[in-house]
Amino acid sequence: MGYSGPVLSGVQDADNSDRVCEKVLQELVEEHHVSAGMVFPRPVIWLSGAPGSGKGANSCHVMRALGISSEPIVVSELLDTDDLQSRKDRGDLVDNSIVVRATFLALLRGKGGEGLVMDGYPRSLFQAKFLYLLERKLRALSSEDPQFRVIVFSVDEATSLERQLSRGRKAIAYNQEVKQTGNGALREVRSTDVDEVLARRRYKNFLSDTEVALRYLQSTDIPFVEIDSRGSFDDVKKRIVHRIKR
Repeated sequence: MGYSGPVLSGVQDADNSDRVCEKVLQELVEEHHVSAGMVFPRPVIWLSGAPGSGKGANSCHVMRALGISSEPIVVSELLDTDDLQSRKDRGDLVDNSIVVRATFLALLRGKGGEGLVMDGYPRSLFQAKFLYLLERKLRALSSEDPQFRVIVFSVDEATSLERQLSRGRKAIAYNQEVKQTGNGALREVRSTDVDEVLARRRYKNFLSDTEVALRYLQSTDIPFVEIDSRGSFDDVKKRIVHRIKR
């Protein structure tokens, strides 16, 4: 899948510009004929966290706590194109121009009246500002609270590296078993899950780019919950249930 259109030339160079962010949103709204009376998913949970923080593993607990049944939208999968894969393999972030367009279109495809989880957004300050302006735009169009909520899983660098590399080892072992037995489907093995240098770079990128974005959103009036995802799977599940209310 590719993303094309009149939107967003030079966005990456204007990452902190509210004016550019507003222009981007307005172009998307006009391009896709978004207007008053349209129904959007509610609530929309924007799920974020460092590599190895367990977003995918724990998203089911978030959904159960909030009564959401539709499949989560994994933003990285929206960006699963050949031309972007090399960037992701290096642990780099994809251009904002592509990410915000893909996310906006995914939101438009969501079912009205049903909740939605966006896994892996935002990852930059521009994307966070776009999210904030989008919430305001939907509120104005529908005269209702779009019920955006940001949920962040936090983890330290050592745990992040251990989990990334452990995931790689498990995927390799699983694939070897599949090849030997002929049973099952091969799993993707990310380069960042088998190379400690790349895994560390991926975590550092999160701190330098995504952490700033999340702190910006934390300063807004969009509900923001941070959950410590260190420890066992059961420990994290208990924290989620405790911190998130329906």
